[in-house]
Amino acid sequence: MICLVVSMGLGCAGDSSIPFRPPIVVYLIDTLRPDHLSAYGYGRPTSPSMEAFARDGVSFQNALAQSSWTKPAVASLFTGLSPQLHGTLAPRDGLSPELPLLAEILQQAGYRTLGVVANGNASNAFGFGRGFDRYRQLPERFTPEVHRRSDEVNQVVFRWLAENTDSPDPLFLYIHTADPHAPYTPPRDYRKRFAPTVEEPGFGSLEHLRELAARNKPRPGELEGLRALYDGEIAFNDASFGALLERLREFGIYDAALIVLLSDHGEGFGEHGQLQHGKTLFGEEQRIPLMIKLPAAIAGSAARNVWLQEPVAQVDILPTLLDILNLATPPGGSGRSLVPLMLRAAAPAEPAPPIFSSFENEQISVESVTQGDRKLIKISPRGAPSRNLLFDPQQDRGERRRLEAREPATAHRLNERLEALHREAASRTRAPEVEIDEGLRARLEALGYL
Repeated sequence: MICLVVSMGLGCAGDSSIPFRPPIVVYLIDTLRPDHLSAYGYGRPTSPSMEAFARDGVSFQNALAQSSWTKPAVASLFTGLSPQLHGTLAPRDGLSPELPLLAEILQQAGYRTLGVVANGNASNAFGFGRGFDRYRQLPERFTPEVHRRSDEVNQVVFRWLAENTDSPDPLFLYIHTADPHAPYTPPRDYRKRFAPTVEEPGFGSLEHLRELAARNKPRPGELEGLRALYDGEIAFNDASFGALLERLREFGIYDAALIVLLSDHGEGFGEHGQLQHGKTLFGEEQRIPLMIKLPAAIAGSAARNVWLQEPVAQVDILPTLLDILNLATPPGGSGRSLVPLMLRAAAPAEPAPPIFSSFENEQISVESVTQGDRKLIKISPRGAPSRNLLFDPQQDRGERRRLEAREPATAHRLNERLEALHREAASRTRAPEVEIDEGLRARLEALGYL
């Protein structure tokens, strides 16, 4: 931890005599690719609210998810641990009760902790509600949209804000929307605006996506139509995010708040032969947006409208928030505080740690490690030899040019990093398998997670 702004009287990290407890909002948009955001330079106006928000904070051009599906990624966000260390990898895995979670730490520091989520993989059934005073999952429905839309999530949040405005305790609010997640069913106005040529009513539905996956050969224009619907979903969620920010202003919270906007993972549209997510760790599924607005008391002009290139990760969020609050980060974490980068107050004391990601299923295990300008993807089919793929994701954004044959020493070094991580993980407690009720099971099965 570091000293933030002594001249403003906020004290240095570890100095509990001057507690700094701003409101905290973590807003996660499920399945959101940064390269489909106008805030990140995309050519369609998908994210005007995020564009405005970026002008108030620090945005990261190269933020990476710790997995390519929700549960292990959000587990990394809540624990500050790589998936190999928290072990919540399989569809029925829950969070280990031995791991301290972000909400628990903030609750112990005096925060009111509220969470509302629209994805069953982040439900309280798997332990994600631990540490929250109130935690509500809006269950998926057997309708074309499946997930509750972000405006419905907002209604819960707005009601909670109104109920808690007079409390003397600071607020931590975790919001998890799922509009861009398949199926791609934007509201009518957004469908008309972003996908006017998609006329077939069932296009983008779960049935259509299953049929396309079975066919494994898109028809002409089919992927473009899916991307257009996806853009409409993003734009609608962006409008809901803007409405939330406006409500925070109305309640006098926005300027004082520490606000984090991010995603859990991206989405594939055939770039490496796969659709949706949870299939690979290539960039289309691994890259995420990340924007952080610091409280006005410590931000100043140095942390406004700033874009940073250095690779960062979801596991960096927990130590960053705790650093700002002058709270100790649990030992053995995988991330680092981003405060020195954001405030440009100090150069990092050490080189950035490697960024690990992972996902697995019954057929395959895929891991990646990114350090500096190199990324290794290790693909391990069950019962078959592993393959190591090496890329330069900064110069080769599409991750098409394999470098392992030209740089075997680099590939070997990064593979050794993964092996060392596995040795460390062997001493950790395995995540428990959770018995879930029939309602949640049916909904997760409908989405293909079980």
